[in-house]
Amino acid sequence: MASDWQGREGAAKGARETGRCGKRVGRLAAADTAAADNLGGMTRSTEATIRGFLDEVRSGRSPQRAPEFLAPVVLAHQMRAGARETLERTPANYAEHVEEMIEMFGAFAFTVDELLIDGDRGYARWVQHGHHAGLIDGREPTGRPIETLGSAVYRVHEGMIVEYWIQQDAAGLAAQLE
Repeated sequence: MASDWQGREGAAKGARETGRCGKRVGRLAAADTAAADNLGGMTRSTEATIRGFLDEVRSGRSPQRAPEFLAPVVLAHQMRAGARETLERTPANYAEHVEEMIEMFGAFAFTVDELLIDGDRGYARWVQHGHHAGLIDGREPTGRPIETLGSAVYRVHEGMIVEYWIQQDAAGLAAQLE
């Protein structure tokens, strides 16, 4: 799927997101074991890393490229009211995560409405449009359109994402599945 960025805030089209695979963790230090970026000794900027990740990996176009953007271990903070958890993700299980989303939502559009960069961190806010194509939270597929909203803050070290904090509109998704 095609993906394009508009303006400084950035708008990406054609990406895919969500699913949950990973291992629960309790330490932040593990993220700092990120491997150096494979750019011939040069490090990608925070913005280029996050844009590349959203455009290539989360878009579902090339989930196998996750090792180019994600450290060997990434701390994934799942921020939900009453149910916060931190998972350790690897590039391989993040690629599985993207495939899970494709199974649940079918081919969907993922539009980045805002992208802000500050030093080693970047904030992305998005809307996702798909269809209820697979089992979601125990609910059988209906084929109905689904819109989800989300945002994440990514922390980049040496051109690799080492940590992120993600929020999804779980209540909005649940209401659409009823």
